[in-house]
Amino acid sequence: MSFTALAKTAPERPLSSNEATHVMREIAEGQASTADIVCLLRALNARKPTAEELTAFVTVLRERAVAVVAPQPNTICNCGTGGDGRGTINASTTAAFIISACGVPLAKHGNRSVSSRCGSTDCLAALGVRACAEAREAEALLATEGLCFLNAPDFHPGLRYAAEARSVLAGEGCKSMFNLLGPMLNPAAVRRQSMGVFAEDMVELVAETLSRTGTEFAYVLWGDGYDEFALTGTTKVAVVQNGQTRVETWTPADLGLAQCRHEDILGGDAVANAQIAEAILRGQVQDARADFVLANAAFGVSTGLEPHVSPIEAMVLVREAVSSGAAHDMLTTMRRKVPVHA
Repeated sequence: MSFTALAKTAPERPLSSNEATHVMREIAEGQASTADIVCLLRALNARKPTAEELTAFVTVLRERAVAVVAPQPNTICNCGTGGDGRGTINASTTAAFIISACGVPLAKHGNRSVSSRCGSTDCLAALGVRACAEAREAEALLATEGLCFLNAPDFHPGLRYAAEARSVLAGEGCKSMFNLLGPMLNPAAVRRQSMGVFAEDMVELVAETLSRTGTEFAYVLWGDGYDEFALTGTTKVAVVQNGQTRVETWTPADLGLAQCRHEDILGGDAVANAQIAEAILRGQVQDARADFVLANAAFGVSTGLEPHVSPIEAMVLVREAVSSGAAHDMLTTMRRKVPVHA
């Protein structure tokens, strides 16, 4: 069946694995029209994609990614879907420096802003750090520093063919399946992830997809409307481990943290968020914004540290990484190794 025909039937029934593979290959090879891609994305928004569809999409796009070889098998990614529309500080980007300072190798997949005021790559640039655009550079950083930032479009050239369709949906105020797919397409082929999602009903779906596509250990989080661990209420966490998934409910108190208001963790543009990030890494900010970052860093550390520690145990480590100066030292190292002007 042609892409056009499959896109038209997609609202009525899930695509089979073979059909989903076919349509994603057509997209990644530039063979699908923007109109047909928009039709498919709208259909998947209307009924929610299945794990079988997402698994096929992920498999096709991973095969076409520019590969980055991570030297450590416990390398993680803490990239989330974005798209929660909450306008918070760049928690996962700031947390990456803390996670790495705790000894967990991290290849953070990210992009410039699509729907928010400040995406991961935007915040990095304002911090004076350049996201890697080439595999060799990323591999060298992982080998020597245990940390690299990957600018997603440079490692997934086939996705440029979907850019116009994604813009159409964004103009309508809609997200798409590509928001879900992005964090699952890390070029470093990570098998451990701490991944926030933008909607509560996507937690189990993403967890199942990760399990089907070779993930060894992952946390999939949605907290009170955030694609992060939330300090404003409860957080739903799916734990993926060796093919099994369990769902837990966490509160800030579980990590020894106080609940806060949404306005307490609001961010701004790239410059403002970078200033907040650096102040947190220096230990100069110790309010709800710092707690927000530390909580999410703790889940990242728990994802990759060997021997394994729980997020509760990891809170001790992430606090020490900040208070000792190790987290800010990691930022300083990245500024030296990959300065934004280079």
